[in-house]
Formats: sequence, structure tokens, C-alpha cells
Amino acid sequence: MIRRVVPPAHSPVAPQAIGRGVLSLGTTEVVARVETLVRAAYGGRHVALTDSGTSALRLALRAAVRARPGPVALPSYGCYDLLTAAHGADVEIVFYDLDPATLAPDPESLELALRGGSRTLVLAYLHGIPVEIEPLLRLAREYGAWLVEDAAQGHGARLRDRPLGSLGDLSILSFSRGKGCTGGGGGALLAHSAELADALRRDGHLSPADWGGGSIARALVQWLFGRPSLYSIPLMLPFVRVGETVYRAPSEARSMASAACGILEVNWEPSSSEASRRRAVAAELRDRLTTSAGLQCIAPPPMSTPGYLRFPLLVEPRRGSDLPDRELHRLGVLRGYPKVLPEVKPRSTDSRCDAGHGARQLVERLWTLPTHGRVEPFDIAAIVAALGVRE
Repeated sequence: MIRRVVPPAHSPVAPQAIGRGVLSLGTTEVVARVETLVRAAYGGRHVALTDSGTSALRLALRAAVRARPGPVALPSYGCYDLLTAAHGADVEIVFYDLDPATLAPDPESLELALRGGSRTLVLAYLHGIPVEIEPLLRLAREYGAWLVEDAAQGHGARLRDRPLGSLGDLSILSFSRGKGCTGGGGGALLAHSAELADALRRDGHLSPADWGGGSIARALVQWLFGRPSLYSIPLMLPFVRVGETVYRAPSEARSMASAACGILEVNWEPSSSEASRRRAVAAELRDRLTTSAGLQCIAPPPMSTPGYLRFPLLVEPRRGSDLPDRELHRLGVLRGYPKVLPEVKPRSTDSRCDAGHGARQLVERLWTLPTHGRVEPFDIAAIVAALGVRE
């Protein structure tokens, strides 16, 4: 039965964006224009458009480790694509813990990884929550390490009036489904370090882009089935695996398709309005949830503007066990990633260190709430009620 279901995440896709994608098939001018858009927004001495954020991260890790050999330090909790990129780059991995209250790296755990020889640190912004980066940059400089800023979930977020994605030695963007600004696929790698920019110009080669039909199809599906009135249809198709958190084996890293560039170019400006809408929904959720016992909102750092790709919420385990999962799922409310990264796809070359108390707390306690522009006031009221908050 088709019924109203709120998508967990959504990026607006205009019909004219899909049309531009079709008209952009096989062209090159649109690729140059999108490179200019990205450079103007985020800076960078070198910009490479890729077929996904995962491919961009894979390229970044390979370049960083070639320049300064050593293990790559990954957060022990986060998107499984972090592992996919590291495995595709064939680098050794160590893990550092996170602070559940802020989603920022745990300083002691991070320094332990650097003392152990890591010379590449990956900082991932979970759900668009900024992290105070200056102490991390100082720590990385002290140990001679690169800081790779994974801003795949950071669209619309800023720190001290600079966009996330403009602050690391290397930065990663994603334009896939639900990432705030979409091209039906795609990503970008930005080098802010002169040394790494030169290295990527020499060695950062990508396979040619595919023909672009997949980007158009994904954008079309998102435009049609991203509506709450129709979102239950793809949920009925088990092979689509909507909403599942799965590890994907590494695939060939390619350049971004011209069709995806065309779609992204049209969606670029509207994505700013969508980010403002996400912040407004998040503000209302925070106001209505923050005083309830057993619920804890994540605290962003001072002088920051979260992007709130989703609204993260810590729920006490006892309270979480009593929540109506099925009703919350219909409202776009989901538990966080179900495993710590060291347990997702371990390899013999990866560190066997414990994931850390903070990461395990996030597996147990983190829920995420929808914030996108198709969340209506009555959805917010229903989410608050389903979480057991009495107003």
C-alpha cells in the first residue's frame, strides 16, 4: 500500500536540472563551468571532479600517503564509504575515537594514532556538524601529518564564515543523492596545499567518465520518488536497498560525467535555500527536544553554522529501547550507523585497536532525524510525539 513516508534525506532536483543533464551529455564546457563554481566557493590550488565523494577520498589518501608514508587515521565511527576509499587506495588504517557529545575527534585517541606513525588524518563531518579544526591542524603540523577534510556531509555548513571543505590540506565534496547539493552523482577533490596540488597534477589521474546516463536516471528517480507521497514505492523494492547501511567494495575511480555536471550546475543555487530550510527545521527540533530527559542534542562549536544534513540526537539506551521504531522509520527517523568501522570489513593490514568508548556509544545511542525541505510542521510534531516528548 502506498502511504506517506518521509525520506530520511533529500536534495532538491529541479526538472530543468534533469533537462540540462540530458543536454550536457558528451560536452566539455559544462565541466569547466562546474570546476569554476567549486573553486569560487571553496578555493583550492587544484580541483578534480570525480564520479563520487568516495573516489575523491580514495585519490586523496593515495596522494597523501605517497607524499608522507604512514598509516591513515580514520574515525572509528562514520560512513562505511570511508573504509571503501581507504581499501581502494590500498593504505594501512588506524582508528581514532570520537566524542559523542560533539562528534569531534577525541584528542587523546587522535594523538595516540599520530604518535604511532599516522601521517594522514581524515576528519569527517557527521551529518553536517562542524568540528573545531584549528587544534587538529596544529596537532597534525606537530607530527608532520596531512589533514584530509571529508566534507561529503558538510554542504551548507561553515566555521568562522568559511565553508566546510575549504579548511584542510585536502578536501572532499560529494554530490550524490541526499548530499545537500546533487548532480545525481559526482564528487570533488580540492588540494589547498601546494605540495599536494603539484602531486595530484602529476599523479592524480582518473579514468574517463562514464557516459552519464546513470546520473540522469538517479536524478530522475530522486525528483519523482523523493516526495513523501511516493517514497514508500522504492521501499517496497528490496533490491533497491533504500536506507540500508552497507559496505561497498572499491570500484574504479572516474572523472565526473558531463551530465552530472549539468544537473549540478542548475541545482547549485537552490541548494543554498535548502540549507537554510534544513537549519530552520533543525532549530525547531532542537527547541522541542533539548529539555527532554534522556535526549541530548549535539553541540556544534562556537562561531559555526551547521549544515544539518540530518539532525543527530543521542538517546539514552533505556529510552531508545521503548521507542516505536516502525513509526519513527515512517517519519524518516533512523538509528545511526549500526557498527563501528573497525568491525565492518577488517583487513590484516588494519589496526586491531579497540574502536573506543565514544564510537561504541554512538552505535548504541545515536539517532538521526530528517531536516530537508519536505519535512512539514505536522511531521515535526509527529516526530516529537513519537520520541515520547510531552509538550
